[in-house]
Formats: sequence, C-alpha cells, structure tokens
Amino acid sequence: MKNLYQWSILCLIAALLAGCAKNITTSRTSEVFEEFYDRFHADERFQLDRVKFPLSGEYEGPEGSQPWVKSAWEPHKQKVTEISDPQYITDIVKTEGEVIEKVQEDGGGFYSERRFQLIDGKWYLVFYDTVNL
Repeated sequence: MKNLYQWSILCLIAALLAGCAKNITTSRTSEVFEEFYDRFHADERFQLDRVKFPLSGEYEGPEGSQPWVKSAWEPHKQKVTEISDPQYITDIVKTEGEVIEKVQEDGGGFYSERRFQLIDGKWYLVFYDTVNL
C-alpha cells in the first residue's frame, strides 16, 4: 500500500511537471519587430541568417536586372525609419505578421521595397526589390 501511495505521488508530480513544460513552450512570445530591426541593421551575421534566400525581388539598374543571392549580399545598414532627407519619400506599413517598407526618390530614378514577415515567431526579410536607374 505504501508503494502504491509513493507511486501515485510520483506520477502526479511527473504529470504536473509535464504540464508546466508544455505551457512554457506554448506560451513563448513572438520576437518584437523593433528589436529584430535594430539587430538586423547592426549585425551582419544575424542579417544573413534572417534573409530568406532565394530572396524574392531583384535589383534593376542601368546594367539590367539581377536576383539577390547570398554569396553577393551587401549588408543593409540604413534603416528606413532613419531616412530624413526630404528627397526621399518613405512609407512603412505594419500588420501583425508583416512589415512593408517603401522608399522612393522624389522625382523618380530610385525605388526600393522590403518586406519582412513573422515566421514561427521570428522576423525574416522575404522580399527585396530595388530599381536604381
């Protein structure tokens, strides 16, 4: 009888611990975009890890179009949120799972669009299109 009682207590404790562990993993919160965004522009290795290659979009310039590839990736240092030159028009649209940034030169010649998406609780750059004529 004593062994049955001890066995019951052990099973109850194990069930409680398993339930707590499940709650911890399911209550994990998503990454805060602003924190991701700061690190994305400050840490080149982090940035490369958070670009979904093959990246949708392309670069279009005077020499033609080319896709974005990891081996030729140039780190993004300029935050769209910090562009203050009145020559550039910026637009940022945020939803729960996506952030779209657009930059356009007033008068034409340059246009850029980046899309970040929340995937499994982490933010990634999933689209980048630039026209620089």
